[in-house]
Amino acid sequence: MPVPRLSNTLGRFIGRTDAMVARMNAPLPRAPGDKRVCEPVHVDGRMFLVVRLLALWGDFCKQIVIRSAVGGLLTLQGKLVDPAPGIQGVADTEKVVGPLDARRASWYLPRTSVSAAKDLNVRNYSEIYLGLGAALVTDIAQVRNYIVHPSEETRRRFLQISRNLGLFGLEPAALVSTRRPGGATLFEEWVADLQTAATNAVR
Repeated sequence: MPVPRLSNTLGRFIGRTDAMVARMNAPLPRAPGDKRVCEPVHVDGRMFLVVRLLALWGDFCKQIVIRSAVGGLLTLQGKLVDPAPGIQGVADTEKVVGPLDARRASWYLPRTSVSAAKDLNVRNYSEIYLGLGAALVTDIAQVRNYIVHPSEETRRRFLQISRNLGLFGLEPAALVSTRRPGGATLFEEWVADLQTAATNAVR
């Protein structure tokens, strides 16, 4: 029986996020009437994709850390990850990091996922630290927070991100679909950064 690989989790994350980029870039219908009807749906869809991207990233981080702790998987470079000390299954990981579902909301944060990997003493900690720890999630999280929890505070942080990017007067859906130097949208840049971090985490 083939040995399971961490790259399987990576492949699933890349496949799902690539599909999100395709949906983000889906064009509006050309017919004026259809375009008018579909445009609000596109705006809502783009905002949902921002929320979904952070959720998928958090799930990936959790899966990589917990699966590494349980062990028995090959890294991208073919190294076998042995179980972490005292870990024989997922239930044992919860004794160290607490209920996994309770931590779900913050797995996307590098400090949360890397800290959990350290607490579990996973054998591939260096790769996880260098990969997940380098992920640039702050802008994604702030835009997501403004979409999900609109308030004066979240809007202030969102506007600061817009200013930092040199993009003024845009709402979230327009911001993330703006073309950046090089031709990629801001959303595509986010996805590319997370995919790179994910790949480095499973090397």
